[in-house]
Amino acid sequence: MAFLDAGGRRHRVVFVVESVRGTHADLGVRGTTFLNEPRNVTGDQWATNSRDQDGHLLSIFGPEHAPSVVP
Repeated sequence: MAFLDAGGRRHRVVFVVESVRGTHADLGVRGTTFLNEPRNVTGDQWATNSRDQDGHLLSIFGPEHAPSVVP
C-alpha cells in the first residue's frame, strides 16, 4: 500500500507495464472499466485510462505488446 499526497492538486497514477493491450485485457476480465481503448501516445508507447472507486485517474503505460523473447 502506498499513500501519496498531491497537496490538493489533481493527479494521475501511472503504472508502467510490459504490454498495455495484455494488461488492458487482464484488468477488463477482472471488472475494470476503462475510459478509452489502448492508444498510441508517443513513439512506441501506448496508454489507457480508468478511474478507481474514489474517482482518481489511473493510467497504464508502456509498449502495445510485450517484447518477443528469442530463445
